[in-house]
Amino acid sequence: MQDFLYSFIRKYKYKKTYKEDISCGIMDIKYDDNSLKILEFGEIEFSAFKGHEYLFGPGKIWGNLWKYLAQLKKPIWYVSSRSSSLSNDKAIDVLYKLNGLRKKSFEDLEKDNNFKLANQKGLQEKKSKTKLQDYNGIIVIKNRSNRKAITEKLSEFIVLNDKFTKYCENKHNAALLFQSKKLEIFKPNWKSYPFKYHKNLAQEISQDLKCETFVIKPINATRGEGIIIVEKKDLNKTLKKIMGANIHSLIKDLNSEYAYWSRYKENIFLVESFEKSKCILVDKKKYDATMRIVFVMSNNEKTIDFKIIGAYWKLPVKSISEKGSLNDKHKSKITRCSTGSAPVNNEDINNVGKIMEKIIPKIYKKILEL
Repeated sequence: MQDFLYSFIRKYKYKKTYKEDISCGIMDIKYDDNSLKILEFGEIEFSAFKGHEYLFGPGKIWGNLWKYLAQLKKPIWYVSSRSSSLSNDKAIDVLYKLNGLRKKSFEDLEKDNNFKLANQKGLQEKKSKTKLQDYNGIIVIKNRSNRKAITEKLSEFIVLNDKFTKYCENKHNAALLFQSKKLEIFKPNWKSYPFKYHKNLAQEISQDLKCETFVIKPINATRGEGIIIVEKKDLNKTLKKIMGANIHSLIKDLNSEYAYWSRYKENIFLVESFEKSKCILVDKKKYDATMRIVFVMSNNEKTIDFKIIGAYWKLPVKSISEKGSLNDKHKSKITRCSTGSAPVNNEDINNVGKIMEKIIPKIYKKILEL
């Protein structure tokens, strides 16, 4: 079982004191020995770990999160509909063994006697909160609708990913976190553009990003939807296709990354420079894989605690030597089969962890400033 694979604790000396926080999510990265580029973030509540489950068994990542949260010795509530998967029942079993509870909705949570007592106690005491121990419990909510309104009612509790969510739901917001000289080297070159085609758009993007291959991304899609990897020579016709008036031609292509763009409603989209990982050998084939890091981090008494609680390689559907599109050979695909994922060796995990020590304190500070 993968437990805590890498961890560090960093005492910071910022003049400003930031609100106590616990965040847990994923980073998808392109990694080549000691160099890495962070592609995007995601909350654990809405991330899939099928590849990890194939390699290490069901429920490991969520189990690691519950164990981390249980160290605070506070009640834990997980709010999610019964039909909503939590990887599997084994992860729920770990929660129950640690005296955590699962509630099907926020309304169901409000009816829970232990929750009501903890909430009333905090409201009556009106104690100022300066550390995680001052809160009366931890709440994990798998619900994006009305999330802000819900969390405003939970001032006596730590809500997982209260700050982090903003940077997972929107790739443009996430990219803004890297706007500094010390952080920009850990992100592909990027820029957001209005989602409106014009004849000079491809040329403008080429001049801005100065690369030969591009990655077109919707700002708010998940699980790789809508991502298109394209060479410079095909950039103009690709942009024209996804922004053109002939939406029906996109809808017909149901098995394609283009189909997503037929329902795209945002005003902007994101373009990044194309990045590769080092080749991963699986079944005697070489793959350009994407490393998925699952992490938990907390801010408590001016101390950042960061832990990697899971890691694995996500593979594309084609090896680099097979015939296929750029997406087929370079975009990872969610799967549970043997050629869908591969373990990350300890040396790579340690190298990534050391790089994270340079990145995370600076990024987390920006997240907490929200």
